[in-house]
Amino acid sequence: MITSIPSRLLLFMAASLVVAVRLQGQEKPRPDSLAQALADQVARAHPELNVIGFHLTPPGGRDNLIVASSNRTKVGKKSDPDDLEVMTTGKAAVDTKEPRQLIDIGLPLLDRAGHTIGTVVMEVKFSYTKDPAAALQRATEIRDQLRKQIPSKPRLFQPA
Repeated sequence: MITSIPSRLLLFMAASLVVAVRLQGQEKPRPDSLAQALADQVARAHPELNVIGFHLTPPGGRDNLIVASSNRTKVGKKSDPDDLEVMTTGKAAVDTKEPRQLIDIGLPLLDRAGHTIGTVVMEVKFSYTKDPAAALQRATEIRDQLRKQIPSKPRLFQPA
């Protein structure tokens, strides 16, 4: 049987598509980094939080980024100047967001030894408290529990 070139091309493309689909199912998912695993763990354990995110400069990187977040769509975005200020000054940032019904808290992210390695941002829901001081206290408690699980900054970028 003689087939035309367009028919052969169509057959080749169809076969290639079948192979690609089969191979796609064989890809192994990349494991989450320790940072992402910790963000997910904290989010599950603390329903009073709307979101938690870690802002760090990745090894070999130049920019400070959101490297882990309970809202994964934010991962990879550059940190805002106010997030950088928390890390450089060591002072907490507290911002009440009435329209969103939450209190946005930025704290220095510390490793186990107490070194500042970045910024952790937590959004505390109004359903937990509308008092900025109480929200800051709760976020600080969560951050202090979290630091016990961070041996070092480089370790946050390794698989969990």
